[in-house]
Amino acid sequence: MSKKNKGKAKKCGVATLKKKLDKVFSWWIRNRDSREGFNQCFTCRKWFHLKDLQCGHYVSRSYNNLRFNEINCNPQCVACNVFKKGNLDTYAIRLMDKHGKDVLNRLDVLKWIPKQFTPSELLELIQKYE
Repeated sequence: MSKKNKGKAKKCGVATLKKKLDKVFSWWIRNRDSREGFNQCFTCRKWFHLKDLQCGHYVSRSYNNLRFNEINCNPQCVACNVFKKGNLDTYAIRLMDKHGKDVLNRLDVLKWIPKQFTPSELLELIQKYE
C-alpha cells in the first residue's frame, strides 16, 4: 500500500470505509456477469437494469467474514432480497448448482470466524472492487 493510502486509512474510520466498500462492492456484484447494463436476479432469474438490483447475501452481512465474500453475494431484485427476505431456499439451491454441494457448509464454517477490519484492509478492498 502506498504512503498516500496509508495516510487515508488513518484519517478515515472503519465505519466510514466499510460504508464506502459496501457501495463499491455492491456495484461490482451487480455488474459481475452483466450484459449491456442488465443482469439476472440470482434467485428468481428475471432480468433487471443494474440500478434495480441489490447485492444479496446468503449469509447475513452482519457476519463480517462473509460481508464481502464473492460467493456469498449475488445480484438480487428487491422482491427477492427484501420482500422474500433473501429467498434463501432458492438462493441455497443456486449456490450449490454454481459452487458445489459443499458450498453451504463452507460458508457456515466461515461465518463463525470472527473478523474485524482494519482501515488499511478496507482501503485495499475498495481499490480492488473500484
